[in-house]
Amino acid sequence: MPSAPAASIVAAYDVHFVDQQDGTLAVQLHDGPQLLVFSAQEAGFARGVLRGFARMRRVSGAGMDAPLRLTRLTDGRFLMQDPVAGTTVDLGVFGSDNAATMARIWLAGDAVKASRGS
Repeated sequence: MPSAPAASIVAAYDVHFVDQQDGTLAVQLHDGPQLLVFSAQEAGFARGVLRGFARMRRVSGAGMDAPLRLTRLTDGRFLMQDPVAGTTVDLGVFGSDNAATMARIWLAGDAVKASRGS
């Protein structure tokens, strides 16, 4: 039986996650603009995902300053990738509500890209 063709990349954004004192979590593009701020409730899920990436960076001996990459594929899936540690997580495995929370980053990245005219 032939396998399904691999999905290609629609867009990818390199992002940093920044903890805020009020329990929220800011997400900004690697080149500076803030994309959005997750509420304390939404931040819990995002922090869980981030802990996994931080653990892999510690294991691989990589620094923590490099951005993560959020990628959208042509089949609608969203991946969170760590190019430094070589780790990729399909965000759909956490359920559609949690994947939608993270997909907001991609949508905000598209809005910034459109405002820049690129």
